Amino acid sequence: LALSAEGDLLTDIYLQNRKSFAVQKAGGAQARVKEVEVLSADAEPGDEKNSFVLKAQWTAQGSVGHWGHVHQRKNFYDALVTVKPVDGSWKIIDLEMLEERRIEPGATVPQNGQR
Repeated sequence: LALSAEGDLLTDIYLQNRKSFAVQKAGGAQARVKEVEVLSADAEPGDEKNSFVLKAQWTAQGSVGHWGHVHQRKNFYDALVTVKPVDGSWKIIDLEMLEERRIEPGATVPQNGQR
């Protein structure tokens, strides 16, 4: 995780994962991502020196299992991802989720999130 994220974002992701593992150990939902499809990705210079902001849209498809049964899920994401070099490696320093929604597993999403 520390290879791809930095700063407060690294801390937030780490804590989210710890919480998720605790829920799994208690018999709660367990998710598995099987496919990620990038729908669009456009980069612009960021506010910080040598950084850029990636306006990206993607879908993630997989399964969620709990209480002995499994559901297929597909989610759409629209986000601003800020990236900059840190100690010689590109790292995500900020992630602003603009939209996140569940869609039908067989559905396609028009470019730029248009409905």
